[in-house]
Amino acid sequence: MSNIINLVPAEKLTIEASQWVIKLDGQRLSPTEFAAFKAWVTSSEAHETAFRSAAGTWGNLDILKQVPTLSSLKTQQRAHSVFWWGKFHLKQVSMAAALILLVTFSVNQLLHNAAPALPVIYGTALGDNKSIELSDGSRVILNTESQVEIQYEANRRVIKLLKGEAHFEVASNKARPFEVYAGTNIVRAIGTAFAVQVKPEMVAVTVTEGTVQLATLVQDPEDRSVKEVSLAFVQKGQTAEFNENIKTINSIAPNELDRRLAWRSGTLVFNGQPLEQVIEEIHRYTTTQIIIADPEIRSLKIGGYFKTSEIEDMLKALETGFNVTVTRINKNLVYLSKSNKN
Repeated sequence: MSNIINLVPAEKLTIEASQWVIKLDGQRLSPTEFAAFKAWVTSSEAHETAFRSAAGTWGNLDILKQVPTLSSLKTQQRAHSVFWWGKFHLKQVSMAAALILLVTFSVNQLLHNAAPALPVIYGTALGDNKSIELSDGSRVILNTESQVEIQYEANRRVIKLLKGEAHFEVASNKARPFEVYAGTNIVRAIGTAFAVQVKPEMVAVTVTEGTVQLATLVQDPEDRSVKEVSLAFVQKGQTAEFNENIKTINSIAPNELDRRLAWRSGTLVFNGQPLEQVIEEIHRYTTTQIIIADPEIRSLKIGGYFKTSEIEDMLKALETGFNVTVTRINKNLVYLSKSNKN
């Protein structure tokens, strides 16, 4: 007689438990199906625990009331495996088992300071920003309508900036480079701080600490292999724009550096920028279309501090301080023109 006990892997139990939660949510099981479920959940304490955990994780603790063997048990505190995408809280049970695995294992590992096995995506809505603490001590701040995919590997830390803008404060680890991908373009750092913005035709980089390497991926026309080509190194106090090739590298003053990155604290700062440029920046944070109807005021120099969430206050400031008439056509359309006041 064999004394070998076959243990069911935790991952398999989680999948099975999640599948039962899905089946029990929103549909009535046949007597045969319910008998199969009851046999499964009562076959071992591990099965029961996995089912309770899956129900709690997905915010569906009412399902426990359907099971006589579980209804008398004290409801455990809801698990912390939660997937956030900006303000969207993913807690619906009607998800495929693969997505459940992604959330349950990848995010749980991230929350417990372990490198996730699968990529995790974070994003922000229009007008929002978000600070994300990573498992290695690095920090990412997302600007409005931005999205990153994070995947830490054994020998490198990979971030894909899918859209928008982000500032990265990188924990030093020479054996594990920190790489930000924007399409085929790469910004690589070891221990530094920098911002990356995806623009329509190029990538913009601003370095606030240390040095970063700019590189790009190119395909060999003969063997079709993909190779990395180093383009330049950018240092603290410099900005660069590139896309397969370097477009510009410029040094900027510390106060201008702070102005450009004031969005990290939810603020827009202007110190003499033309109105046309100011409106272009404001459009990143609002659905309201602001049209400069009078060409004469396009080059009007604007200065001031504004909260990204208070677009209406910006418009009032233009009226009271810059001799601009603000005409509200409707809640989503505004015209700007030169004031007739002397």
